[in-house]
Amino acid sequence: MLRAVLLSCAIAAVCLAEEALILPELLVAEAPAPSAEAGVSLAETLHSLPGVRLLPQGVGGQSDLSIQGSSFSGAGLSLHGLALRNPQTEHFHSELPVLPEVFGAVAVRTGLDQQAMTSTHLAGSVDFGLGPIRRGGRLTLGVGEFSAWETSLYGAETMPVADGTLGVAAFAALAETDGDPWRDNDLRRNLGGLHLQFRRADWQFDTLLARGSKTFGARGYYGAPPALPSEETLRDSLFFVSARKGDLAGEYLRLATAWRELRDAYLLDASRPFLYENRHHSRLLTAAADQRLLLDESWSFLWRLEAEREDLDSTYRGTIPAAPLGEHWRARASLFSLPEYRVGDWRFAAGLRATAFTDDAPAWLPAAAIVWTPAPETELSLAYSETVRLPSYTELNYNSPTSLGNAGLERQHARSLELAAKAPLGERVRIRSLAFFRRESESVDWVKTAPGNPWQAVNLDTVDVFGLRLGGEFDLDANWRFLAEGEWLHKDCAATPYASRYALDYPEASLRCGVRWQALSWCELSVEQGFARYTGNPERNTGRSSWPAALAVTLRPPARANLTLTFRLENLWDERHEPVVGVEAPGRRASASLAYAW
Repeated sequence: MLRAVLLSCAIAAVCLAEEALILPELLVAEAPAPSAEAGVSLAETLHSLPGVRLLPQGVGGQSDLSIQGSSFSGAGLSLHGLALRNPQTEHFHSELPVLPEVFGAVAVRTGLDQQAMTSTHLAGSVDFGLGPIRRGGRLTLGVGEFSAWETSLYGAETMPVADGTLGVAAFAALAETDGDPWRDNDLRRNLGGLHLQFRRADWQFDTLLARGSKTFGARGYYGAPPALPSEETLRDSLFFVSARKGDLAGEYLRLATAWRELRDAYLLDASRPFLYENRHHSRLLTAAADQRLLLDESWSFLWRLEAEREDLDSTYRGTIPAAPLGEHWRARASLFSLPEYRVGDWRFAAGLRATAFTDDAPAWLPAAAIVWTPAPETELSLAYSETVRLPSYTELNYNSPTSLGNAGLERQHARSLELAAKAPLGERVRIRSLAFFRRESESVDWVKTAPGNPWQAVNLDTVDVFGLRLGGEFDLDANWRFLAEGEWLHKDCAATPYASRYALDYPEASLRCGVRWQALSWCELSVEQGFARYTGNPERNTGRSSWPAALAVTLRPPARANLTLTFRLENLWDERHEPVVGVEAPGRRASASLAYAW
């Protein structure tokens, strides 16, 4: 019944027009009000960001994050500049146990921008900020095919206190789906938390407590045989405190610290749990302080100091011979300094990050940039930067029948060069482009050396990554918006393994196009069509090309402005392409949601 309703809306949409998701700029400066479109996870938010690619495994169970063609291990999330890593594995670096309404600004940071503003990942970070709490809230109820349902609640209140404003926000969400008829990768998820905020003059103080739990079918994940009904449970707890004075666009001072705890349990065969069970307990303690000082009209100076410690305890039990990841800890500390000189329309910056490790040699990472701003909203920049990454404990120590870690892995070192441009072409057209080159030394990947062999973690020596991305938006009028973004990637590597699972398995060309039409004041229609052409991989059970598409119809009754009804159809053409080798994409999915905002 639900699919029939949705398809009827789709037919009406074709008769009227088509619409698509709107790609925001790299930096969204304002903290948005709670959105009726927001979902239980951050996946929709990340999908809409330029240059960010999500590789979903199952329906909401787990998604790998990629930036500038990186492997999942080269990208991650940060909060107020703090990288919230998972010491066990980066497979969960695309999620936090919070609702999107909690966040304000979001920026995709790469190159020198990442060096200056966040704890770094190898290729890039999606950096979230906590926006001002505003009075109001949202309740969403959603249903979909395969017995899917979700509900989320966000509510906030503000009050004047001691020459300032105190804000309190609470949030919670529940979601469940039975997977689809072709696979049993189901999902059960819940999360909840509290956000406290005090604002006074140009200071903002935030405390965030959040906890989430999910259990999902993991059939075929991580190189495991698709014949086995694998299952995984992840419990994620986060405590975050920050203080900020000033605006990040000018002079500012930031202080932040976070404690994150993750408990992960993985069953290779949920129907026979006695065969293979891994349990991991990870802890992350991290803190940072950074400041930008405007010394005069020409000179500014930025410094950033950060430290973090990771702990992991792992146990294994099962009749299949294997070993746990063990007990480990490591820490790092770094100092980054960046003087900048401005003259006319030009900016020149050069800095250095010095990083010390408890279990590796120090790293000295230079960065520099030249920026030309001939007109407002028009910018041309050339930037160089370097980053390093230590292998995860899974890459170092994992031991299963199908995947083997490597305790001898060296740390990765990336040298990146970026040439970026953005400009408005008139009042209604905005374009952005980026050309980048990244040389990764000792790049880590999971590869097979021959058919039937297990996946093994290896260093690929040197991988050269070339990329070109072009995107933009065009507003025909107040009711029509068109968007398009395309990316070309090429990687050179002297090593030629039989098959790569991550680093050398990537889309050589990808395109995303869409259109949004405000058909009536109360009816919005959108459609998005994508295309991706992957490298050849003998372990992929589908073709190299993928045609993802989505359709949405949003209704806002004129007499009930606080109600929003949304119908969605995802994977419009019922694609079966494997975005991650060995994991078949879910089928076509119809859903509907009703949101009430106040």
